[in-house]
Amino acid sequence: MRTPRPLLLLLLLLTALTAAAPAAHASVPAGWPSDRLVLGARDEENGAGILRDATRLTARYHYLSGGSNTGAGWSKWTMGGGSFVSSFVNDSVAHGFLPVFSLYHLRETLPGAGMEEVAGFFANLENRDTMTSYLQDVRLFFQKAGETGQTSVLHVEPDLWGYIQRRGGAAETVQVATTGLSELAGLPNTAAGLAQAFVRLRDTYAPKVLLGYHLSVWGTGEDIALSDPSDERIDELAAASSAYYKALGAKFDLIFAEQSDRDAGYREVRDGDGGASFWTPEDFMRQARYLRGVSATTARSIVLWQLPVGNASQPNTPKHYKDNRVQTLLGSGGDAVRRAYVNAGVIGMLFGKALPDATCACDEDGDGQDDDGGLFKTLANAATAAGLEVLPGGPAKKPAKPVKTRTSAPVVAVKATVLAPRVGRGGNARVNVRLTARSTAQVVVAIQLYRPGAGTKPTYQVAFRGQRLRGGIPRTFKLSYAVPGGAQTGRWKVKVGLFDLNFKKLLVWRPAAAAFYVR
Repeated sequence: MRTPRPLLLLLLLLTALTAAAPAAHASVPAGWPSDRLVLGARDEENGAGILRDATRLTARYHYLSGGSNTGAGWSKWTMGGGSFVSSFVNDSVAHGFLPVFSLYHLRETLPGAGMEEVAGFFANLENRDTMTSYLQDVRLFFQKAGETGQTSVLHVEPDLWGYIQRRGGAAETVQVATTGLSELAGLPNTAAGLAQAFVRLRDTYAPKVLLGYHLSVWGTGEDIALSDPSDERIDELAAASSAYYKALGAKFDLIFAEQSDRDAGYREVRDGDGGASFWTPEDFMRQARYLRGVSATTARSIVLWQLPVGNASQPNTPKHYKDNRVQTLLGSGGDAVRRAYVNAGVIGMLFGKALPDATCACDEDGDGQDDDGGLFKTLANAATAAGLEVLPGGPAKKPAKPVKTRTSAPVVAVKATVLAPRVGRGGNARVNVRLTARSTAQVVVAIQLYRPGAGTKPTYQVAFRGQRLRGGIPRTFKLSYAVPGGAQTGRWKVKVGLFDLNFKKLLVWRPAAAAFYVR
């Protein structure tokens, strides 16, 4: 029996890229959640519990957008004051996900939001007032992310770095130090200064945040999936992209790369490209070669981001478009393709839609099943169960030190307060829990919400892991919950539990800590 041509080419892809793999792989950054390839998906606020029930994914991501001076930006979401960041991080960690944020904020900031895209970016970069409000929001992100004490990822401004590369490069004028933010004093008012500002603010407020630089096709001006360049040309493009990144003088932790911002069927039907956007095995080979060159030169690991989730069974109608990436990367023969990408420096693959009518691995059209037919979650779970690829650039694993399990319950005073006794559907329930221990205790603090008739399973939970309570010193833990529009009305209970560090043994339990009403 002859090997089908696509499968044969995928096997050749694996062989060629394994043979050409760089001698030294980029190190996996500290805090990365696994020594194997990480799979993740786009997800909504308060969605971690549902996503965990349906998948074995390791990461979830969400955009931060809306513009810094529009009154509708991400800093105003949830309860305002940047609370969306805290909520998304805590929800993710409580359910075993790495939280990832894609900051796409500058494009939607005024005055550039009302202009042609590229012109709007540069109008904003050159406007001192605009950049002041923008960088204040960036600072707020790091402050809120840092307060959680958890590892998260900030993927910085897709498209922006590519546009700058094509225009003026690292020396392009950007208002940075002139914004007056004290933390940014002395930085150059250039694109390099902007990149360095992200690193400085991260180092100041949230050292556990991993910074992701975006490797944009707009930077080279050539989409290698369409131009089908020679290997020599691919290597030239990788060298140019790497040189530009290095010229910024900012050490990001990760590099994010993409394949397309929409399903290939979307481009065929809506954009009229005649099917040119469906990737062939050779296209995957070319991208892996390009990424290998960038990763080896920059010494940075790579995350593939916003991979479309359409599949061959879709009818090419709104929210149901065809694509072949999910099946190529996760389906039959997908292990060969993933291994080739891992050998090229890829440590994560994040799947999700970018446009409103693109295919979603969720039930956006409300018919009771995921718009992609559930294929992404099925294949991702199967690939995870079979064993995802080991990352060759990972640090040597030290034997884990056993966590000492506390055998006696600490004496802790627990006081829970709801900020509003009545919350409407669509509103936010906020709870503060103040803990005062008699002596030092290391615990997991779990704040749980139970709808009427919920039984023993919480409707929503936030777990604060690895918390150190010092004797006589109060600590306050905060929960924010966006009450769904269809939430059950009536009396919701707040329960508080303190567990051992393994989150297995219950030490302190307050089943009637507080309550509020949903109306």
